[in-house]
Amino acid sequence: MRVQTIYRQMVNWKAIGITSLIFNILFVLFFILAWNIGSEMEEQEFECAMNVCSEYNIYWYDDYMEVCTCYDDNQVQVKTEYIG
Repeated sequence: MRVQTIYRQMVNWKAIGITSLIFNILFVLFFILAWNIGSEMEEQEFECAMNVCSEYNIYWYDDYMEVCTCYDDNQVQVKTEYIG
């Protein structure tokens, strides 16, 4: 009977270990995906600021529509460009 109890405890630890391993792998994959999405958005905003609206003081980048909008000093919309 003692051997069965030890065996059950070992099975429980194996299940906990496998579950922890799976969750850790999923967490790392999620982190890598979030990092890639964030750096892609940052690159597009940099392109908006430096290439599209470099001669204007104010810009706004809409990451959902992927549109870069430039404004002059009086906050009047001057230029809009799709970055995709």
